[in-house]
Amino acid sequence: MAAKERVLNYAKSMKYYGFEVKILMPFGFQPFSGELIKKNGIIESIDYEYTTFFKIHPKKNKFFPFNLFWFYFKKLFTVFTFHLNILTKKKDVIWIYSCSNLDVILLRILNPRARILLELCEIPFHNIENKFLKEFYRNIRIKYLLFCYDYLIVISKNLLGYIQKQKITTKTFLIPVLYNFNETNSKINQFSENLFKNNFRIVHTGSLTEHKDGILTIINAIGELKRRFLIEIDFYSTGKIENSNVFNQVQNLIKNFEIDNQIKFLGYLSKDDLFELQKTSDLFIIYKIDNEQNRFNFPSKIAEYMALGKPVLTTNVGEAPLRFIDDENIFILQDFGVDALVLKLLFLYNNTELMRKVGINGKNVAYLNFDSILNLKLLSEEIKLNLN
Repeated sequence: MAAKERVLNYAKSMKYYGFEVKILMPFGFQPFSGELIKKNGIIESIDYEYTTFFKIHPKKNKFFPFNLFWFYFKKLFTVFTFHLNILTKKKDVIWIYSCSNLDVILLRILNPRARILLELCEIPFHNIENKFLKEFYRNIRIKYLLFCYDYLIVISKNLLGYIQKQKITTKTFLIPVLYNFNETNSKINQFSENLFKNNFRIVHTGSLTEHKDGILTIINAIGELKRRFLIEIDFYSTGKIENSNVFNQVQNLIKNFEIDNQIKFLGYLSKDDLFELQKTSDLFIIYKIDNEQNRFNFPSKIAEYMALGKPVLTTNVGEAPLRFIDDENIFILQDFGVDALVLKLLFLYNNTELMRKVGINGKNVAYLNFDSILNLKLLSEEIKLNLN
């Protein structure tokens, strides 16, 4: 969902600077609900077009060999129709958010005159466990295929440092997480005034996994707060927990700590419903585990949360400690683990005025650093200059 929102912010900002914009996707998902859709159209003033309507996920069951064949057929068909669609349309700029190595080569061969941009929001192939294969694929992408692009966008300082070490000659822009203040200013001005109206409430909109967003650690900490200190904190999370690979562990924690009345999984929410949930939050939590993906990433939710004037609690990994000041405009956990999170939540529970101050300061930081229109001004000027 964060990726789709970022693409939408890119599109709106480039449209603001006078570009005609269309988002072309191999298959269509609603930007906020995640549900598959089967029609093209306008979403939030941006033209979307989908070239196929497949869900490309192989399923392991008794028909697995057939499903695997069907999976690769759909994947090849999707690539073919996607590139055919690009070829049949007039385009000056092709902005790539995600693609395979094959796509990179095809895009350059089939579109020799177009300006092609790539965004790197995380280090490539971080999810491959085999170190040899990881480095092999990464070297192909970074050292040998980036020349296919005219511009490269990186999302974090750590990622920029990594690219610079590789001595990449492609012109690179650092564009951090984005937030569209033009659309939401009138809605968010009152957010900081809604703190602590009800029971202390934490809102989480990250993935429901432990390896990326620490969902088990968070629920453990909420349970321990109740067991050790008799403090009940409400925890609201978007997403479907039944789809998580730690579903059974989550259910066991809720049962063992007897916190079923405190933990709410709300499923996918519309943008308006999500906004209403965020209004009720006292604290947003982004519990990024220390791994390769998170070290080079910059969670888009940080910009969104800070812009709302509510305090944010995150971990000491990736971009956060490079850009923010603990206890000044954000709260940063210096240590990982359940005990560290319990103590931090206990501290925040007893220091609501500090939370209010940090939320307001964070909002000011977001205005200065994450406005989508301002962050894309230099890139839009560069593109226009090279198109003329």
